[in-house]
Amino acid sequence: MTARGGDTTLPPRRTGTAASALEAEAVDWHGLKTIAGPWKALAGRALEPNVYADPDFMIPALEGLGLADRVRGVCIWRTGGSDNGTGDGGRRLEGLMVFTRSYRWGLPLSVGDGLMHAYSTSSAPLISADDAEDVLRCLLAWLGAAGAPFAMMFPQLPGDGPLFELIGALADETGLAVSLTGRHERAVLDVSAAGPDYLTQAVKSKTRSKYRRLRKRLGETGVLVDACVDDPGGLAAAVQAFLKLEAAGWKGRQGTAMAAEPATAAMIERIVTGLAASGQCRIEMIELDDAPVSMMVSLGVGDRWWIWKIAYDEAHAKMSPGVLLALHLTEAALKRQPAEFIDSCAAPGHPMIERIWTQRRPFADMLLVSLRHGRAGQALAIRLEAARRKLRGLAKALRDRLRGG
Repeated sequence: MTARGGDTTLPPRRTGTAASALEAEAVDWHGLKTIAGPWKALAGRALEPNVYADPDFMIPALEGLGLADRVRGVCIWRTGGSDNGTGDGGRRLEGLMVFTRSYRWGLPLSVGDGLMHAYSTSSAPLISADDAEDVLRCLLAWLGAAGAPFAMMFPQLPGDGPLFELIGALADETGLAVSLTGRHERAVLDVSAAGPDYLTQAVKSKTRSKYRRLRKRLGETGVLVDACVDDPGGLAAAVQAFLKLEAAGWKGRQGTAMAAEPATAAMIERIVTGLAASGQCRIEMIELDDAPVSMMVSLGVGDRWWIWKIAYDEAHAKMSPGVLLALHLTEAALKRQPAEFIDSCAAPGHPMIERIWTQRRPFADMLLVSLRHGRAGQALAIRLEAARRKLRGLAKALRDRLRGG
């Protein structure tokens, strides 16, 4: 592969021994697809796991959303050495950042955006946990070199993990200025820190009694069954049932259900079946007389899971089937081994999940600005981005007010 799209390839960075080196290489979409195997292996050993950066998610998502031609990637390869397990001439993929590139602020300064879209909730790049400091240092050096974007934004970067801390520690060393905006918290379930009495402590006794009554009433109308589908064959059928259930609700009436667009439905099916092959997808549901009344699609990497999509049967809305499923999912997760960390992927203040999950994880939008235009250029970029975000917030508030009459 060679550098494409006007970007540059850095000389190898020597790390460890003279027999091996780290090398940054910029590639386009075609170049990314040709390394799906090493990419998949890297996703499984990333310092900050991110299922949205897994090739079995990202490839069908970007093709389904029509974004593939816009993206670029930076690969960090370890080259040299005789036994690194690559089978690719001694090269092993140690880091990968996928982004789009644009011009904003009204200046001829390009900005990269770590990949985010309507179906993802994190832009964390993949950095091998095996040698994270040197790999990240090589990536940050690429960001500071000619040909790279002047600034790079990582939206919704987990704000308490090792990757976040390491970027902060290495940014100054590589001459990058850091600005954090868009800080927020999401509800999560960290089973290792929850304890067996988590639900008793997190949910009031009166509330638990209420949902036990609702579940009993729902069960009085038919045979009620909790199910979890995680085998590839079962998931192929379950995702079809999920799309049908979502389309039967308000999204279907508004024309925004995923099944309303054949390309979107096909994308969802590709993501589920692709991740299912490596045990990275499960669909949990409550069934009434063999028909689902609520369903949750979760995606995972190791012991990290993300609740990706939720749907429920509105004919049973008075019984709160979505809440009942969230409670069942929580009870099941508290018993599973090894202990899991589950991201709700819900917006801050979500009225359902935040009543059940009391743990929070911080997130932030991180802007990194290179030193190519000096400290004054860095300060200007940070101010311009802050002004841009403020204007967008004002425009959104005005739009919401006009819609509300």
